[in-house]
Amino acid sequence: MNKMVSVQYESKHEPGTFGGREYTYYAGIELNVGDLIIAPTRDAYSKARVSQIDVPDGKVDERFVPFMKTINKKWTEESEETINEQYTSNATPEI
Repeated sequence: MNKMVSVQYESKHEPGTFGGREYTYYAGIELNVGDLIIAPTRDAYSKARVSQIDVPDGKVDERFVPFMKTINKKWTEESEETINEQYTSNATPEI
């Protein structure tokens, strides 16, 4: 199985705050705990922070594995502008 990481999304109500439930993704790039990343979500992308690396295979329910997405980019100033555009248009931005 590929390397997996857990992330927590940035709060929509308190920018700069990350918490709540952890979500597991495949890591397509080298990541460390605390890295800010672009997390693909169901319909768009969100800012998230890596909360755990080297997630063991048994932590993820096998029924969800076929639906897991891959993190391929870290967060940058340019990503913020692109991500913000998704909230002002109906199109999913190209990351």
